[in-house]
Amino acid sequence: MPQFPFWSLAVIAAVVAIVDAGKILIYSPSISYSHLISNGRIADTLVRAGHDVVMFIPEYMSSTSNFNGTKLAKVIRMNNISKLYEDGLLGGEVGLMKQARLSFTERLEFEYCLTEICRAIMARRNELEPLKNYGFDAAFAEQIDLCGIGVIRYLGIRNLLWISTTPLMDAVSYNLGIALFYFNGLPFLSRLAFPIKLNLRCSPYYIETFLEPSDLFLLRASRYLGIRNLLWISTTPLMDAVSYNLGVPAPPSYVPTIEENDNGDTMNFWQRAFNQYMYFGAIYTHRKEIAANASLCFVNADEMFDFPRPIIHKTIYIGGLGISEPKPLNEKFSALMKKGKKGVIIVSLGTIAPFHAFPDATKKAFVSVFKSLADYHFILKIAKGDNTTHTFMKGVKNCDLIEWLPQSDILAHPRLKLFVMHGGINGMMEALLRAVPVVVIPIFADQFRNGRNAEKRGVGKVILKLELTEQNIKTTIEEVLNNESYKKNAIRIAKLMSEKPFSAEERLVRWTNFAVENGVLDELHVEGSRMNFIVYFNLDVIFVGIITLCLITYVCLFVFLRPFISWCLQPQQTKLKHH
Repeated sequence: MPQFPFWSLAVIAAVVAIVDAGKILIYSPSISYSHLISNGRIADTLVRAGHDVVMFIPEYMSSTSNFNGTKLAKVIRMNNISKLYEDGLLGGEVGLMKQARLSFTERLEFEYCLTEICRAIMARRNELEPLKNYGFDAAFAEQIDLCGIGVIRYLGIRNLLWISTTPLMDAVSYNLGIALFYFNGLPFLSRLAFPIKLNLRCSPYYIETFLEPSDLFLLRASRYLGIRNLLWISTTPLMDAVSYNLGVPAPPSYVPTIEENDNGDTMNFWQRAFNQYMYFGAIYTHRKEIAANASLCFVNADEMFDFPRPIIHKTIYIGGLGISEPKPLNEKFSALMKKGKKGVIIVSLGTIAPFHAFPDATKKAFVSVFKSLADYHFILKIAKGDNTTHTFMKGVKNCDLIEWLPQSDILAHPRLKLFVMHGGINGMMEALLRAVPVVVIPIFADQFRNGRNAEKRGVGKVILKLELTEQNIKTTIEEVLNNESYKKNAIRIAKLMSEKPFSAEERLVRWTNFAVENGVLDELHVEGSRMNFIVYFNLDVIFVGIITLCLITYVCLFVFLRPFISWCLQPQQTKLKHH
C-alpha cells in the first residue's frame, strides 16, 4: 500500500470526516498498462478517502485482462469487445519504430478503430445495467477519446470529471474520431462514420461520474445513463480539445499540441505552422457542449514541469498522484544496483513498442554503446518472451535483461544515474520526483512533447527514434551523465513538485468531495465554451473594424483628397482663371 506523507493523510482524513462518502464511477478503457495505472491510482486514493469507487474497464487490450490498475476499488470489466485496437495499433509496433510519427491516414484509421469499439460497447448495453442501477454521485472519464463521456451520458450521470492521462491535450489525442462528435477536424466524416442514435431515457439515480475523456461518445453514453455530474480526468498533460471544449483554447503560437508533436514552446515559423495544423482538429468539435459541462478536469501532469499555458478554474493538476515513498529493494534488485563502477542506468521503453521492436541496426547500436560505457551497468527492460533481445545482448557483460522491475523504487536508489525512457508521463513523473535525469526516445503520442519539456527544464535530452545511431546514443547519454546541470535541475524540479502547496492526493480528494457534495459546478463553466471559433477570437469584430477602416480610407481619398489631386493636376492657366 502506498505511503503518503503524514500531513497529507491527515488532511484527507479531516476532509473525509466532514463530507459524506460518494459513489464514484471511473471509466478506464484498457488502452495501455500506464493508463490503467494512472486511473487505478485515482481510484485507490478516493477509496482511502472513504468513497465507494467502481472502475469500469472496457477491454481494448486482451493482454490486460488480468490487470486492473487498482488494489482497492471495485472492478467491472467488459471483455472481448473487439480486436481492432490490438490489430491496428499494437500489431504495428515494428512500424512505429520505423517512422517519425503516425501519418494522417494512420490517424484516421485509428479514429475509425475507436469508433468501431464504441459501437461494440453500446451494442452490449445490457452489460451496463448494473452500473445504471448503482446510483453514482460522480463519474471520471479518461480523455484518450470521448467514448467514455458517451457511456456516462448513457448511464445518466450528470456530474462528470475529466481525467487527462497526458498533459492537457488540445486534440484530445487523435482519438476524437467518434462520429457523434468529430473526426480529426472533419465533422462530416464523423457523422457518416457513426450513425448510432441513443433514444433511451436518462436514469434519475446517477448524480456524478468521472471519465477519462477518450472520446466524446462516452460522455454521451454516460448522460444517457442519467449521470449528470461529469468530472474529466486528463491522464496526460492538458489535452488541446479538452482545453478548447472547456472554453480556453491553447495559443498555438507557444503551446505545442500533445499528439505526435516534436516541438517545444519556442518555435520558428515552420514549427508554428505545423503546430497550427495540428491544433485545427481541436476546433471542430461535435457535441462539444456536453464535454464543456464537465464540472472539473484533472490533469496527470505537474505545473512545475509542464509548459506554462492558459487554463481555467476547473483545471486541477494531479501529477505524481499515487507515487509512494520508495520501498527497500529485494535481494535481487539490491544486487543489481551494486553493479557498475560509476552507477546504474535503466533503459525502459514501455509496453506499446518495446525494445525488440527496434530495427536490428538500432539494437546493434545499443549493444555497442553499452559495451563502450563499461563503467556503468545497464538494466534493460524487455517484453515477456523476448528472445530476440537476448540474442543481441549475448556477451554484453554490463547489461541485465529483466521483464519487470520496481521502477519507482529503483529510481530512488542513490546509485541510479540515468533513466533512458520513451517519455510516458507516468514514468516521467516518477523520474522527476526522484530527481533522476532522463534521456527520452519518444515513440508516439504525447511522448515527443514530454521529451521537449524535459529539455526545456534542463533535466534531460531527446533522441528521435529515427536518429538512434551509435554516435547519437553515446553522445547524448554522456552529455547528461557528465554535465552536472542536468542533475541539479532535476533536484530543483523534484523539490518544487514535492514542496508546492497541496499534494496531488489532497487536490484530488478535496475537489472530488466538493463536486460530490455540491453537484454539477455550473459556476465554473466558461462562456467561451459556447462560442464558435469566429466569436471567440472576435474575428467578426476584427472584420468589421477592417471594413470600417477601409471605408474611412476610401472616404478620405475620394471625398477630400480626390478634388485636391484633381486641382493639382489641372493646367496652370486653368488654375489662374479659377483664381
